[in-house]
Amino acid sequence: MIDGNISMEEDTELKDLVVQALENNGVLAKVR
Repeated sequence: MIDGNISMEEDTELKDLVVQALENNGVLAKVR
């Protein structure tokens, strides 16, 4: 699911930002 224009590192950073956003919203807390 990696775009040809996006490197692995950038993809990981993007996921980290999403995870942080979810944690801030308290969504991840519910999932865990």
